[in-house]
Amino acid sequence: MSFTTPTIRKQETSLNAGDFVLPGYVYPQTSFVMGRSTEHTYPAINEAGVQMTTPAFALSAYEVNQYQWALFLEENPMWAKGNLSSLIEQGLVDEAYLAGISPSTIFVTNRPIHNVSYYAAQAFCAWLSEKTGKTVFLPSEGMWTLAAASHDNLKFDASLSPIPSQLKEPVALLGGVWELTQTTHIPLARITDYQKAHALHRSFGLPPQPIVKGGSYLNDAKSISSNTVGVVDPDACGDLIGFRVAWYE
Repeated sequence: MSFTTPTIRKQETSLNAGDFVLPGYVYPQTSFVMGRSTEHTYPAINEAGVQMTTPAFALSAYEVNQYQWALFLEENPMWAKGNLSSLIEQGLVDEAYLAGISPSTIFVTNRPIHNVSYYAAQAFCAWLSEKTGKTVFLPSEGMWTLAAASHDNLKFDASLSPIPSQLKEPVALLGGVWELTQTTHIPLARITDYQKAHALHRSFGLPPQPIVKGGSYLNDAKSISSNTVGVVDPDACGDLIGFRVAWYE
C-alpha cells in the first residue's frame, strides 16, 4: 500500500471575527492512504499506511501567531502568564508556558506562538469558535497530512517569519514549529486497527498524548516529511511547539 492522494481543488476562505481575520483553504471530503507501508518493526511503524477519510474542512494558511494569542489573552485572563501557578496546579500547562514570550496587541507580529500546551490550544479554539460562530478545532493527523500531501510545492521553512505563498497554499507546514493535532498517539495503532484503537481510547476516557506534525525550523530538513510523527504530553509547553487551526465552513 503506497501513499496516494487524489488531486485536491482547494478553495480560499477565511475565519472572521471583527478585526480578527485568519485566511485558510477548504479541502473537500477525501479518502486516501495516510503514511506508507513499511516493515512492522520500530520505528518504521510510525509510517505504516492506513486508509483514511477526512470530512470537508478548512485549514488556516498560517500557524497561530503571537498577536492572535494576545487577543485571546485579553478576553481570557485565566490563561495569562501571571496565572501560571494556577494553570500548573490544574494540570493545564507546565512551567515553560509562554516562557520568553510577551504577547502584545500593540506590536503586531506574525511569528508563531509557541510554549503553549495542547490544553491551551484547545482553549484558544473554543474561544475562536464562540467569536466566529463556527466550529474551530485542532486539525486531526489525517487532515494535516492531507493538506501537506496535496500541497503543490511543499517546502521546509527554516525560519519563524513565514512568507505568504504566491501559490495559495498553507505556509510552513514543514518547519516553523511542530504543530499540535487533535489526534492522540496510540502505540501500534497503525499496524492493528487504527480506527478501533482510537475509539477504544476515547471510550475509556484516557488522557491524550497529542501527535505533533511538521517538525520545527531547527530540525534537519532531510529528516522531516509529511509522514513524520512526534508525540507530546497534553500539558507540555515547548520552544518548538505551536499550532494552526481548522474549522468547518
